[in-house]
Amino acid sequence: MMYIDDCLRATLEVMETPADTLSMRTYNINAMSFTPEELAQELRKQMPELEVTYNIDPVRQAIADSWPMNFDDSNARKDWGWKHDYDLPELVQTMLNYSGVETCMAHAN
Repeated sequence: MMYIDDCLRATLEVMETPADTLSMRTYNINAMSFTPEELAQELRKQMPELEVTYNIDPVRQAIADSWPMNFDDSNARKDWGWKHDYDLPELVQTMLNYSGVETCMAHAN
């Protein structure tokens, strides 16, 4: 998972990096990985009354299960200094800032 600001910044950074310092033409970039429960736990820090239920779609879950658990972005980190800015706590805080915690709490109740 990656916040769009990190994605856009990574795109610009690799495009602005001198070609002779890049060891490849395409790069994996990685930011964070979390489960739905980890996301819910982070949200509960701001919204303690939040209750989450899951209705897993087996087709979509099978697709997600086929993905790698982690993308190796070591080449991007080595070649052009890639590092994400947003982790899960900052992502959640940003989401809540954009939507408004009060609005979210009203919908949660």
